[in-house]
Amino acid sequence: MRIDVLARPVARLRRVPAPAVDGGLAGIFIAAVVVERVLDPLPDGPIVLVSAVLTLVLAGSLALRRRLPLAAFLIGAVALCAESLLNIGSVFSPYAVQVGAYSLGLYGTPTRARWGPPIILAGVLVYFADTIRAQAFEPVTVLVVWVATWAVGYSTARRREEQDRARRAIRRQVVAEERTRIARELHDVVAHHVSVIGVLAAAARRQLERDPGKASAALESIEDSSRQAVVEMHGLLGFLRQEGDVDELAPAPTLRQLEALAAQLSEARLSVDVRVEGEERALPTSVELSAYRVVQEALTNTVKHADASTAEVRVRYRPQEVEVEIVDDGVGQSVAPGTYGGHGLVGMRERVALHGGRLTAGPRPGGGYAVQATFPLDGSP
Repeated sequence: MRIDVLARPVARLRRVPAPAVDGGLAGIFIAAVVVERVLDPLPDGPIVLVSAVLTLVLAGSLALRRRLPLAAFLIGAVALCAESLLNIGSVFSPYAVQVGAYSLGLYGTPTRARWGPPIILAGVLVYFADTIRAQAFEPVTVLVVWVATWAVGYSTARRREEQDRARRAIRRQVVAEERTRIARELHDVVAHHVSVIGVLAAAARRQLERDPGKASAALESIEDSSRQAVVEMHGLLGFLRQEGDVDELAPAPTLRQLEALAAQLSEARLSVDVRVEGEERALPTSVELSAYRVVQEALTNTVKHADASTAEVRVRYRPQEVEVEIVDDGVGQSVAPGTYGGHGLVGMRERVALHGGRLTAGPRPGGGYAVQATFPLDGSP
């Protein structure tokens, strides 16, 4: 409870604009000096006006400590030394300049912030000019404390810069991975639907004069496939929307939609048999999508390059993993370059590797081609 009581005021303070905080700090300093002068007034004369001017200069250094850290600290140090030489110093003035030393280390650029220690050394020598020979302990102590104060600000700033660099590197990596994922998704969607559309268009052209009914059915399938391609591409490109945009994306495809995929491919003269082994259950969304895309990519390559008539898809649910296997009866020994061994297989490998799984792909001894992907599960959908 006590932590909560303190956390709320601190959180509110952090929301206050920096100029207001620094202006308030300068105002507190002026008020403290005024109270001090009332309780312990200076002798009458011009020295009072000089003291007031130096107080305002020190207050100004506090107000500008973030915007002009080096100039503010240098001006504050000069004003403090002037107070010491004129013997009109306030007990609050050293603390104001010490805040400036910390601010120089924290808000100054690395090059300008490194002027802190030399300015502190020069300021200490001037401030203790009358007593440094008689007693060196106090000047040395002040020097050490002030340099340490500056060092705290400097190290904090460098640590923040390192954290910012790390965050930027992470963001760049995330963006790169997201671009790769979207590119892979676009490849899978476009390659699959364009391949199906190409096969169906060829079939429709052959049947146009001999059997207009079959040609019409093929054209309807082309229409459905093109519409589905547009929907899926719209969904993928929607991931690039900025936060706050209305989400109108369709749900990501799942393994339950493999039957629909098989039915679509049957129009392209590829008979696909889908079977599920084990107890079907909910999977993590990313695993579900990746497994579906592996099946889709494998069947797309079968349609495009394998000259196959049949394909089998097996989905095996096991306690610690899910496996998809795609086999066809095509010409697996003569796969065209750039298909299974090209971007298609690379995309599948990337999807499986993303989940720490295994992928094997290659011609079968008895003919045809086989792709097998295994995705480990952590037990949580």
